[in-house]
Amino acid sequence: MRVTPPSFSDFQTVWCVHVAARLRIAERIDAGTVRIEDLAADADERALHAVLGRLVAEGIFEEPSPGCFALNDAARELLLGIGGRFTLAWSTLEDYVRTGRPAYADAFGRPFWEDLAAHPEIAAQFDHLIGPGGHPPPDPQFAHRDAAARRPHRHADRVPRAYATCRPRGGGRQPPGRRAICG
Repeated sequence: MRVTPPSFSDFQTVWCVHVAARLRIAERIDAGTVRIEDLAADADERALHAVLGRLVAEGIFEEPSPGCFALNDAARELLLGIGGRFTLAWSTLEDYVRTGRPAYADAFGRPFWEDLAAHPEIAAQFDHLIGPGGHPPPDPQFAHRDAAARRPHRHADRVPRAYATCRPRGGGRQPPGRRAICG
């Protein structure tokens, strides 16, 4: 069975959302700045209009008249509540991968749990998002180690023993869809 890889063009909308979040377009529209020339004060007007046009076509933002943008329910998720924070937090992924340290504070000025403590309304949104019971208190014993000190396969010691000795039936390489013998 051949698996078709996803089309990288699927990322176009995600990157447009990323740019809109980074430029805080939703907050600016919410504050009354709706014309493209004003929204593009710190960006190229044509490029930003193309990005917002893509988002309008995807149902994120509205363009009630040419060059004027408005929030809809989807765009309101980009306001700096928990949805907007998660969107912007993804922009720190590369820093996390490079260093092994969370970079949430780089985007928001304080670590995630401190940010929730400082913004009870956002903490309530987070609790609603994750379901009944809300979030547990942060674990003060949980520490991120320096990336240089990490073992290459740092989770290898967590593999259950039964899976540590898996091998394909009949030996050799495991063909797709075949079951392995463990034990």
